[in-house]
Amino acid sequence: MIAEGRLIAPHEVLREVEAGDDEITRWARSHRPMFVDLDDPTGRCIEELVAEFEGLRDTERQGPRLADPIVVALCLARSRADTQNNYFVVTQENKRGPGSLQIPNLCDPFGLTLIKVMELFRREGFRF
Repeated sequence: MIAEGRLIAPHEVLREVEAGDDEITRWARSHRPMFVDLDDPTGRCIEELVAEFEGLRDTERQGPRLADPIVVALCLARSRADTQNNYFVVTQENKRGPGSLQIPNLCDPFGLTLIKVMELFRREGFRF
């Protein structure tokens, strides 16, 4: 999926993962091609998210999870440019109450599709 450019994340995700020093950090470092630069459409979508969610203006409230709104903005920008609607966000998070900055809450006003990791595996036909 990474080699085909079908599994992507913004570089901010890699920066957050690199704050640790574990198996996930090593895996992410060895799969750098999946981490993409932000472009102008993604930047505009970040601005839309900040306008929609006041809490995104407060970086201290977000804590170490600054990548979450960028992940959502990347999906939103790519979805708008793709007439086939091939983009979705993979997350294990669940929607929380109003004002929450969880990924599902950030996706909701924009109608972005969310799936769990196991659903991704099922769609891709992975067998364990």
